[in-house]
Amino acid sequence: MSNINSFTNKAEIELLISEMGMSPLSAKEFSDLMDFVGKIIITDATLVNEYGLVYQKRLKDLSDQIAELCVDNHSISDTQDIRQEVLSCIDGYLKYQEKTSNPELLRIEYEKASKKIRACKRILNSNSIQLKANLKSFDGFRNSINKCAYWISMFILGGKIKLMQVDDLLIAYRSGDLSRIKTPEAAMTVINSKNTFEKKLSSLSTSKIIGSQLLASIEVEISSIQENLDIIYSLLNNTIPAFEQERSRIS
Repeated sequence: MSNINSFTNKAEIELLISEMGMSPLSAKEFSDLMDFVGKIIITDATLVNEYGLVYQKRLKDLSDQIAELCVDNHSISDTQDIRQEVLSCIDGYLKYQEKTSNPELLRIEYEKASKKIRACKRILNSNSIQLKANLKSFDGFRNSINKCAYWISMFILGGKIKLMQVDDLLIAYRSGDLSRIKTPEAAMTVINSKNTFEKKLSSLSTSKIIGSQLLASIEVEISSIQENLDIIYSLLNNTIPAFEQERSRIS
């Protein structure tokens, strides 16, 4: 290798990409990546401190927003309890129906059950609106986190390639090549900078893990929302309308 920015062992980089679980890069993506790597200066403290920081901050903000939405999502009245309330009202009426055929008594009992069911219906409609809004929000969060995770992965990849270059540089120096590192002091500066940069990459790796955990929690929330919406749709479109038909039979 003639200089620190000429590292283009594509096979080794492709192996690294595979080990990181990333999709293969196109020719342009690879070219852009190497241009990016060439601009990384590990001895620049400001650059190292801000390396990938915008996506780490974005991920932290998303995490806080998701936590708030999870609380909001769980504060919605339990759809399972409402379903049980509706079914209990219907079951109670049907059992009463077995005891009497008096139309007037049946109407009174029906109205009692119907009043409770109408109250449940209002809550179900309200919950449906909120749950659909939450579903849309969680889907948006999922897209945002995927974007952050992608760019954090790219920063980690670029950083690891840069460390390959630095290792190559240090090997050359230890082998007696003083064309790029001329003094022990300069070598120590590179080594210290490398250690600091490795810590930054470790921090980015932690953020990537957090992103994966957030995505997993989002999938749980989305699954829960869809389950509750299915219950609501079934009650509003099938169970309650079927019960309301009883009104015409006893009128």
